[in-house]
Amino acid sequence: MKDPGLWATGNGWAAAGMLRVLATIQNSGNDSLANELKRQSQDLAAWVKEIVDAAWGMPQSNGLLHNYLNETSTFADASSTALVAASTYRLAQLTSRFDPLSSSAPSSSSLSSAESAYKTLTSSSHLSSSGVLAPVVNPYSYGEQMSNVKQDGSGNVSPEGEAFVLLMESARRDYLANGGKVSSSGSGGGSNGAGSTKAAGSRTSRTVVALVVAASLMMLA
Repeated sequence: MKDPGLWATGNGWAAAGMLRVLATIQNSGNDSLANELKRQSQDLAAWVKEIVDAAWGMPQSNGLLHNYLNETSTFADASSTALVAASTYRLAQLTSRFDPLSSSAPSSSSLSSAESAYKTLTSSSHLSSSGVLAPVVNPYSYGEQMSNVKQDGSGNVSPEGEAFVLLMESARRDYLANGGKVSSSGSGGGSNGAGSTKAAGSRTSRTVVALVVAASLMMLA
């Protein structure tokens, strides 16, 4: 099926996939390989920057990207928002560690948008204490919002979306550990300090086990 639309999750997958290759090269411990693939690595970083900077420039609904980035008539999707945020943090972390990639760091506006999305996604209105993320796209039908999603996990759950939350959390953690700074563009924004960073991350850490269990159960079903 041909789909010319700007599907948010598809863009997130493209960014995350390129970052996976980029991180593998840069963290290989093989300086000869990294140098040989320097140009390709710079290209990957530049392409990811194009995606995340463009994605965050699209209209949002209550802090979430739309299922189709440029179509406000489509539903707000927590799943793709988490993946784009994860890609933004990971790109920022990699470009700050490796000098040849520094020119492809995400814009400050993108980092601010990612932090706003992080706070939105980890609030109880989108991520329940049972580890259920909502609202999310149906992983098996990318034009549809997943139905019958219940906060206690008794309904439908998107293992994909919940995995994206974990990717977002780990990418943000690594970015901060590497000296990165975060601030959000929303009303609850502000520069990060020891207190604000801990508070923002504490709720997500309490749901990690629930997320993994829920995703595992869905994969086994």
